[in-house]
Amino acid sequence: MPAVKRFLFVPLSSFGYLFPAVKVAHVLMARGDDVHFLTSIRYEPLLRLYGIPTLGISNNRSEHPFLHPALWYDDPLLEEVISAFDQVVNHVRPDAIISTPLTLPAFITAERHDIPLIVIGFSEYLFPGIGEQNRTKAWRLGEFTGFYNKARARLDLPPVPVSAEATPLLGDRYLIRNIPELDDARTLPPQVAYAGGLYWEPEYHNPALARFLKAGQQPVVYVQLGRLFNDGALWGQLLTSFAELPYRFLVDVGRADYLAQTHQIPANLFLAPFIPLGKYADIVAFVLCTAQSTSVISAILHGKPIVSLPHSDDAKELTVKIEAYQIGRRLTQISTAALRECFDEVQQSPYRDNVLAYRQLFERYDDASQIYATIHSIFGP
Repeated sequence: MPAVKRFLFVPLSSFGYLFPAVKVAHVLMARGDDVHFLTSIRYEPLLRLYGIPTLGISNNRSEHPFLHPALWYDDPLLEEVISAFDQVVNHVRPDAIISTPLTLPAFITAERHDIPLIVIGFSEYLFPGIGEQNRTKAWRLGEFTGFYNKARARLDLPPVPVSAEATPLLGDRYLIRNIPELDDARTLPPQVAYAGGLYWEPEYHNPALARFLKAGQQPVVYVQLGRLFNDGALWGQLLTSFAELPYRFLVDVGRADYLAQTHQIPANLFLAPFIPLGKYADIVAFVLCTAQSTSVISAILHGKPIVSLPHSDDAKELTVKIEAYQIGRRLTQISTAALRECFDEVQQSPYRDNVLAYRQLFERYDDASQIYATIHSIFGP
């Protein structure tokens, strides 16, 4: 077994970034490595509960918590964040940093301290493959590089080039939370590796939700909308249709940017800031989501077909695959009739059969030894 190493985790502040990092941390800890998390203070009790040493930071000068995803491209407190990173690195002395694609301070800190960087990516590979002609991914690479160079300029660092082959935005190892069988055929840079779902969720108890489920007999739909960005009116349209359908809806409203609008919540909906699918998978018929990585991965790993309502570009790209491999359908129209037709279809074959087949494929990649070996490969033989 390779020598024991020390890892510093710095994920962005939301469950979708935090939980895959916890999965990786537990893999490393089980084999003797030391791990530390640097994250928002709001997550410190949860991480410590699961045995992970954590340094929680309170962001008193902003309405957003430390390393909030909404600030990834232009954090007004960037210099202070970098200073906090420097102090923690000097204290922990990590052999490597493990972070997420949009955590620009982690890339800068790894470079300044000459520390290897491992990136836990999304299900959709964000950039073009080598030689790939993809306008959306090329645009995204240019945009991300531009934001990164603006951050570097604030710290008097030179710009980096826009390069699909040699972008520093991949770190020394980049883990795609996917499998080749559910991805496009392309040539990826050598530091990119498939890592399966990297799925983890905490224990969960919600007495109010238990009462809600006990009070009805209708089929259950798990809903995870994440953010709707500039389409908040969609939430009202969905509520109108949900109220008319013979289902009960468990709605995870984490990172919701649509609840500021006043809407009457139908009696067949239960809303909570966090609802893990695994706790209720036995009674959930299918998943309605915006095709973000964790919602898609959790649906597949729990054998649930997907109804996709994508809003970000990478979610739209992932939805193309969801439809192509018939593990779900894209919802193109919001009406009671359209939802009923889509809901009925995804509960039939081939969707149910296909999602179970892809669950088996994902389980092959969910191998702790392989995850450990992939991460430790950055240190050489």
